[in-house]
Amino acid sequence: MKTMSGKWWVILVQAILLVALSIYVFGHPGVTLLSIAYWVSVLILGAGLAGIGGSLVTREQNRETSGLLWSIGSSVFGLLLLARIGFAMQLITNLLGTWMIVTGAWLIYQGWQYRNRSALGRVIFFIGLLSVIAAFTVISNVAAGAIAVSTIVGFQLLAAGIGLIILSILKKTIAGSVKKPAYGMRSKF
Repeated sequence: MKTMSGKWWVILVQAILLVALSIYVFGHPGVTLLSIAYWVSVLILGAGLAGIGGSLVTREQNRETSGLLWSIGSSVFGLLLLARIGFAMQLITNLLGTWMIVTGAWLIYQGWQYRNRSALGRVIFFIGLLSVIAAFTVISNVAAGAIAVSTIVGFQLLAAGIGLIILSILKKTIAGSVKKPAYGMRSKF
């Protein structure tokens, strides 16, 4: 009971911070993309170094050469991304754009299949076409890619923040409704 009622405000504080962060992310797409590029680069470098370290502490007969080579390659790639952060930013936007092209092409195909059965088929086709056009903009222009990345991240942070606000209200409401009958039963004894 105490756990349920005592922690709702912590969730609310987290929610408020996520909503505030989403507002910042929406307003600063370049900083968001740069931060993600640094974070991904550091993760790749860290994973590579951890693999090298793991290989060094493993007995020689149990070492895998391919694992060590992969770890060395990951470390070098992570260093390259950190040294050329603009390249890392372009790589992230290109990956996002490629995903958008694949998704858009699939929607175009599905929309074309259903175009004569329903008006929604034509809507799906049009949405897929817009996705492909937007994808080429994201791939060809890092600033547009930064906006796309920050929009996706910003919406995720905003949705998580709203979800946590609702959860904190729910926890407080449930805890309050359980606490009142329990308190009344306690006074009878």
